[in-house]
Amino acid sequence: MRNNDEGKPFFIPSEKLRLHLLDKNIKKAHLSLSDEKFNAVAFVVLELG
Repeated sequence: MRNNDEGKPFFIPSEKLRLHLLDKNIKKAHLSLSDEKFNAVAFVVLELG
């Protein structure tokens, strides 16, 4: 997990994951994170190309 200069979260997939995503024709991944004092949730939406 990383954040860009504006604070937007992003991730850099491992080589194994990158190859798997390419094999499945997935072109983009969108990451959403939210947290509160005792809870956190993450969503990833994958776009087919």
